[in-house]
Amino acid sequence: MSIHNLVAHYLKEKNLHHTLRKFEEEVGVPISSDVDDLPTKESLEEIVNDRSNFKQLTDGVSDKLHIDEISDDELREISDKQLVPWSTPYPQNSESAIGNQIINGLVISSEIFCDDMLLLGSADNKFYMIDLKTKKIVKEETNLIGRVVIKKIVSIENSNKVILVGMDGNIWIFEIQNDEISPITNLKTHQKLISDVKYISVQERNYIVSMGWDFMIKVTEFTKNQLVPVAQYKLPIQGSCIDVTNYQDKLVIVIGKNDYTFLEVYTLEEAEIVPVYKISLNDAEFLSSIFSPRCIKIFNHQYPLIAVGTSHEPYMRLIVVSLKEFPKITPSKNMTTKRNQILKNLSTMSPQDKYSTAMIEWRQDGSGVWVIGEDGVIRGVDLVSHHVIAELEAHQGRIKSYVSGNQHAREVIVTCGTDRKVRVWNC
Repeated sequence: MSIHNLVAHYLKEKNLHHTLRKFEEEVGVPISSDVDDLPTKESLEEIVNDRSNFKQLTDGVSDKLHIDEISDDELREISDKQLVPWSTPYPQNSESAIGNQIINGLVISSEIFCDDMLLLGSADNKFYMIDLKTKKIVKEETNLIGRVVIKKIVSIENSNKVILVGMDGNIWIFEIQNDEISPITNLKTHQKLISDVKYISVQERNYIVSMGWDFMIKVTEFTKNQLVPVAQYKLPIQGSCIDVTNYQDKLVIVIGKNDYTFLEVYTLEEAEIVPVYKISLNDAEFLSSIFSPRCIKIFNHQYPLIAVGTSHEPYMRLIVVSLKEFPKITPSKNMTTKRNQILKNLSTMSPQDKYSTAMIEWRQDGSGVWVIGEDGVIRGVDLVSHHVIAELEAHQGRIKSYVSGNQHAREVIVTCGTDRKVRVWNC
């Protein structure tokens, strides 16, 4: 019925109510003309205009388009100025992060805290603090947040506090001091599993942005040692990935969804999450969802760059777009769709299937992207040469958790695999 919905929506928008009634009589059933019932939430007029614009772009061009070809002058300038070649040195030497010690549980969450401390959460409800200098476990706690697995650990910048996210929908704030960890506050944020959490500071306000299996996006502020709900937004389609950034002193939220070839951009205005616009990841396919974004990571630059790990099989693709349109668009419930936004579209040679969990990360200086592979290999992708520059054989089996950061101004990566090993990669 999606074609009928498109026609009905068009007739209603043009106030052709008599024609709409006749159309419903011919079809024999009432037809919804609500925008929420439209495929990809685009109107018939938008689809026709998109197709017309795309045809104009491709007229006179060879049928075989290069995957990295950019027709927009502004995009080409962003690509030339903001995408830089792979830099050296880079992490390629590894050692055990815990020496000869053993962690029996499968590590599913990890974070580097204050340069020299590694925090881990395992599937057997344990929490570990590891000194990266001595490679020793300095603290081990069971049921730190109750009989709940710690799904995510996030540091709060420029502080001794960390966010622990439980699989029960709770968010906790803990304080770490002298190798001891103590709770400050917690809040039941989601009714179901929290799929991801991000921390961001905007205009000296500390925000925690969370996405859950309850289809909700929630913004919570950590202030005066309390977690205070700020705003929430219900998604019509289950979110698959999320990232946030501070752009022009605004909280910007970027969301990918299952079976949906767009990124959706939101912002926070007056304690309300408001839609801004959509970024197409699939300019050549207008209604077919042949892939979806599985992981997104934002690198802050003049125009923030968004790296997208896709659901393509048998190898993940890496798509890079930017937020260059964000300042130009007035937030609106009916999101504008922006096409021709792709800076890069590359194969990562990282194998995956429909059950895989995509993991990617920008290098600390933005000179490429790390792809954390299901085959236990970390691949470094150069966005300028389009080559896989580095292949680090990290684990025998899948990598379940990773974290990258700077340790005393040197790039470092920590990986945790199904082989129960925790490895730290240094330059």
